[in-house]
Amino acid sequence: MAEFSDSVKENIRVNEGGFANIAEDAGGATNHGITQDTLNAYCAESQKAPFDVKDLDWDTAFECYRVFFWNRYRAFAINDQTLAENYFDCLINSGPHRAG
Repeated sequence: MAEFSDSVKENIRVNEGGFANIAEDAGGATNHGITQDTLNAYCAESQKAPFDVKDLDWDTAFECYRVFFWNRYRAFAINDQTLAENYFDCLINSGPHRAG
């Protein structure tokens, strides 16, 4: 079974950057690759108080990725770590509707 490992987190850190709010981006305000909508859903599901995505720290961003992408789309069930990481990368960069 694949793990949400340090290498997964490092790839996120390298590729997702910091805060952006680009008018042409349909996702709106984003920090560390997490949109405000995803953060709001994470807070609701985790019974945490919602907060502005600008204030998102890396640990919470990683938890959002683990809950809403790695676990939800069962990357953990893949028996090959490299394949799981490539699948996860497709999930977050192309969207679940294209990666699956």
